[in-house]
Amino acid sequence: AGPSLVDLDIQEKKFADATARVQAQIAKAPEVADGHYLLGRIHLVQKHYPEAEAALDKAIQLDDGLSPAYDLLLSAYMAQQKFPAALARLEEVLKKAPANVAALILQSGIHQRMGEYEKSRVALEQVLTLRPDSTAVQNDLAYLYAEHLGQLEKAFRAAAERSGEVEKLHAAVYWRVTNARFGLARDFPDRL
Repeated sequence: AGPSLVDLDIQEKKFADATARVQAQIAKAPEVADGHYLLGRIHLVQKHYPEAEAALDKAIQLDDGLSPAYDLLLSAYMAQQKFPAALARLEEVLKKAPANVAALILQSGIHQRMGEYEKSRVALEQVLTLRPDSTAVQNDLAYLYAEHLGQLEKAFRAAAERSGEVEKLHAAVYWRVTNARFGLARDFPDRL
């Protein structure tokens, strides 16, 4: 069974058919991570979190480079509010790929949900060292400084930073707003 048939079964909510296809695939090749990954997806869609965790753990054991399995496993942890388990998995990912921006952003979000704002700040600042033009991360950092860390000066600096494409966009918008003000002050042709 190819992933496309399983995807169709999932879309049509034919979970028994999808599970049967994947279990047949696992029976033929139990050492291949893809089957366990697909089984984890099926369980996750049905909100069968313990079963999803078990299948995704098996997929990761078989292929620790299968990043979609980590993503789904983290989704299962988050849905159950198993934040420490999610952070432990993210640490595994970040040991292998310290420049994984998605993992750092997710780590920051989990720390925020746990009320660990200083750890969240550290993760966001790591993202900015990797992607200094990320306005979304700059905004998140500014919010964190202002709302949770009581560092208004840093919040202002983080919010005020503009570079690259953001600066071009700001200049274009500012120009249009300035010119629109003059355009609105002119009479319309029908009033002449």
